[in-house]
Amino acid sequence: VGWSIEDHGTYYMIKCIVEESEHPYLNHSKADGVIGVDLNYNHIAFSNVNGQGQLLSSSCLYFSLEGKRSGQITKILEAEAIRLVNIAVQKKKPIVLEVLDTTLSKSAGRYRNRKQNRRMSLFAYKKMQDSIHSRAAKMGVAVFEVNPAFTSQIGKMKYMKQMHISIHQAASYVIGRRCMNLKEQV
Repeated sequence: VGWSIEDHGTYYMIKCIVEESEHPYLNHSKADGVIGVDLNYNHIAFSNVNGQGQLLSSSCLYFSLEGKRSGQITKILEAEAIRLVNIAVQKKKPIVLEVLDTTLSKSAGRYRNRKQNRRMSLFAYKKMQDSIHSRAAKMGVAVFEVNPAFTSQIGKMKYMKQMHISIHQAASYVIGRRCMNLKEQV
């Protein structure tokens, strides 16, 4: 517990900081399946995977970050994280994210066309990931992370046409299956 008292002239503000322990009933079980998530610059694709690794449903949460300020972007991403975690709470399943490092890709390709440069600068992966982790911890939903290697390619080649879903939804399906230790190759 930490305390601080601030003098604002006409009034005093007393702040109390309390550290909360981890949610005691965090659901780590993958027996009933998982919610696989693929994060993109303008939407979050997710797939509901059952305990045998079969696709139950798949969808996207769309948003627009064009022309928004940093604070607005944070609020939009937090709202989408709330929607995603509420879906996981409703389905009683943990969430699976891919672990991306976008710092190298952002700095390596400085001279793309204007549209691609804008998309890369808008891709606030770390903010999305932090928002999902924060909301999931509050709601008692476990978040697993997997290696993102070839998830889009595997999804495109194996599941996109077969299941009539987008490439991002197929990638989220592969991410969910990968967390459940179901092996797939390109």
